[in-house]
Amino acid sequence: MYCFIAVCLNWCILVLAAGSCGRRKVRFSVTSLHSQGVQWYPLVVLLVLVACARGDLFSKATRTKADERDLRNSVFDFIIIGGGTAGCLLANRLSAISDWKVLVLEAGVDENVDFDIPGVPSKEYRPILWNYRTERNGYSCLSRPGGSCEVKTGKVLGGSSVINDMKYTRGSKVDYDGWHSTGALGSLDWKFDSVLEHFKSIEDNGDYDVLMNSHYHSRGGEMHVQRFKHVDRYMEIFTAGFTEMGLRTMDINTNVQEAVVHNQFAISNNTRLSTNSAFLKPVRHRKNLQVITGAYVTKIVIDKQEKNVDGVIYEVEKGKERPAYAKREIILAAGAINNVRLLHLS
Repeated sequence: MYCFIAVCLNWCILVLAAGSCGRRKVRFSVTSLHSQGVQWYPLVVLLVLVACARGDLFSKATRTKADERDLRNSVFDFIIIGGGTAGCLLANRLSAISDWKVLVLEAGVDENVDFDIPGVPSKEYRPILWNYRTERNGYSCLSRPGGSCEVKTGKVLGGSSVINDMKYTRGSKVDYDGWHSTGALGSLDWKFDSVLEHFKSIEDNGDYDVLMNSHYHSRGGEMHVQRFKHVDRYMEIFTAGFTEMGLRTMDINTNVQEAVVHNQFAISNNTRLSTNSAFLKPVRHRKNLQVITGAYVTKIVIDKQEKNVDGVIYEVEKGKERPAYAKREIILAAGAINNVRLLHLS
């Protein structure tokens, strides 16, 4: 009887002890304990507890304060891959909530004053470009040598808003409405009338004749847009010629598909206004926002069993990988080409 009770106690305590070992697998034989009698009971329990304790102590002993600090610093609520046109705006809005910790990983460099000059061609600034070229397919780029086109996208904080022509165009209403009604994207509410309010919330329009159309335009946002003050003689001649053909000069952002357009540009104080300058630079002081440049994301860490995304692996120095983990979301904002490339690598 006493032996039976002892064996039961053995089993219960060993199960509890094994559970306290975390993921370690601890196997015991109840029959062997029973055959040896009660006298082995204290010794076996002691050995199990010491083994578990030794494992925990060992892991803590080998974990330095620097390791614990790095682990804490590598956990974020949101990780934004790409500090480009979209990534800068996302970082601004998400980090506005102080309880959310946000990490921005940008493969390029920080924007400098050289890139603020309007009208300077980006071709001379190769280090801030992803230098992609299309494959020959017999359908596109037929006028180009070899049937291949160069695809230039920004590799810098601010992305392609640092290298583009600065024209302020929102796109066609038909496209937005089409995205809204197609498949799963319908749940994202891409209808133009819905996204129009977001366009207006970020806009600070500096041309009063355009601003009079308050249905499409607004003031007070971070993105200042206006026309260039200088209009040369050739533009006046072209505009007059198109007017004779029956085309009116209109605002392209009122969803007019055919018109003569005197474009507005993303400029402020006569210099280029990238999304980095408009949205990210003013909030870089936020304690819950971390921006890392020169960070190449090499892989998205996916838990295939749970079907969750745990984090990312990135390199700041060649061959030295660092992890970053997301508690809420990982946002791909690396551009149309690099988003797909990263998904394939993962």
